[in-house]
Amino acid sequence: MKRVVLILAVFTLFAGCKEETVTGDDCGDGVIDTGEECDGDALGGATCTGQGYYGGTIGCSDECQLDVTECEGAGRCGDGVLHQLYGEQCDGSILGGTTCEDLELGAGALACNSICRFDTSGCEFGGS
Repeated sequence: MKRVVLILAVFTLFAGCKEETVTGDDCGDGVIDTGEECDGDALGGATCTGQGYYGGTIGCSDECQLDVTECEGAGRCGDGVLHQLYGEQCDGSILGGTTCEDLELGAGALACNSICRFDTSGCEFGGS
């Protein structure tokens, strides 16, 4: 009988314990988990330049997604602003007043490619 009481006491003791598992997948815990680009100060090595911007300080939103707000002021290729300081020849339709004739490529339509370099294929003597 003592054995049965002892077994019931041990069973009751363990049954009364609540096991709580901490998974660590909560946004805001400082650990980058699945579905998160960042978490607080943990940025996973992300930088503004890594996101295509010319500078700035990257941040992390309350939703654990990268926040590039502070990067945008530095600019990037494709933002519609000519950043000659960073080697852009053009940006979208902004050609800085340059024409095929200025480049000694005859007449034609100078354009801008996706990496903010002149596309001279529309020039009379153009190639790329």
